[in-house]
Amino acid sequence: MSPVSKRRIILGVLVVLALSLMATTVAAYAVYFRHSESPAVRSISRVLGFPAARVGDVRVPYAEFVTQMEAVRVFVNGPAAASVGIEATVTPEVKAQALERLVRIAAVEKFAAERDIVVTPIDVDRAFESVREGMGASSTQADVESYLGQAFGWGVREFKQYVVRPALLEDLLKKKAFDATKDAEAFEKELEVYLAGDQVRRYLTFK
Repeated sequence: MSPVSKRRIILGVLVVLALSLMATTVAAYAVYFRHSESPAVRSISRVLGFPAARVGDVRVPYAEFVTQMEAVRVFVNGPAAASVGIEATVTPEVKAQALERLVRIAAVEKFAAERDIVVTPIDVDRAFESVREGMGASSTQADVESYLGQAFGWGVREFKQYVVRPALLEDLLKKKAFDATKDAEAFEKELEVYLAGDQVRRYLTFK
């Protein structure tokens, strides 16, 4: 290979590296300073593994924060929010609450794993069926999917992931803590202290 060819290859590699670094920098700015929810930024953040927070050694992906914000925007602009007087405005406080929900879910998963508490997909399915039946004896899964879509822009999978499974784990953790302490608030107190500690880092700030 001639010296000229080698120089061209090296130059090409350097250009690719520079463009990759530039793309990463732009994406990081869009995530951590603009909190962009665009599909492109969401996809890039997923590929590059940008975290919105960290709970212990577990990352809370920025892409999941975007999923939460999409649900929030659908909800505040929908009939359910209007019926209870919730304004169709997404404030910094609302964004912070969306991040906190994900942080709490991650912490609950962590505590459950450490205490050998297991919730299987079958458990989640059964709990979901209880929710469906609670909507009325004639409610079908299609009815539930329609409601979730209109209220949050979610399907059943997201509802099980972000609502049903965490709720089951929390119930089991609360029961185990109560059995050990006889304090009905024991787990909630422990979780509150943990979430306020150095083990949890939030990388998004809202102003």
